[in-house]
Order: sequence, then structure tokens, then C-alpha cells
Amino acid sequence: MQTQQDLPSYDAVDGSDIIHQVSKHWFRILEKHRELDRTIQDSYEHYGNDLKIKELKAQKLRVKDQIERYRSDLENLAKRISKS
Repeated sequence: MQTQQDLPSYDAVDGSDIIHQVSKHWFRILEKHRELDRTIQDSYEHYGNDLKIKELKAQKLRVKDQIERYRSDLENLAKRISKS
């Protein structure tokens, strides 16, 4: 799990560049979650293999956990920036 200490130091980096990088990564994670959701739904509609559906659901949960960790890291970063 990524912690506050794992976050890179952004002191020498332009803030707009950070926001751009963070936004791109955030949207990639969200798209992956949506893609897995669609794949699971398609599998249900076409009587997909139960083991495959189970694995897809596990992947979706891992992505959801990643989204939550990322959200938390962003909140911590925002707090650090606002204190500066």
C-alpha cells in the first residue's frame, strides 16, 4: 500500500504538471474499473464461465481498492500543498 512517505516530493515540479499527471492516471484507473464492469455484465448476459466472472470481480475489487488508495493519497497531497 502506498503511504504518504511513498509520495514523491513535488517541491521542484510545476504544480500544473502534477495535476495533469494525476488527472491522466486517475482517469485511466476509472476507465479500467468501468471496462471491468462492462465485461462482467457482458459475461452475465452471455452465460459466461463462473470462474472467469469470479476472477473479473476480483480484478474489479483490486482496481476499486487502488482508486480508494489513490483518492486518499490525493487528499493528503492537497493538504500538504495547502499548508505550503
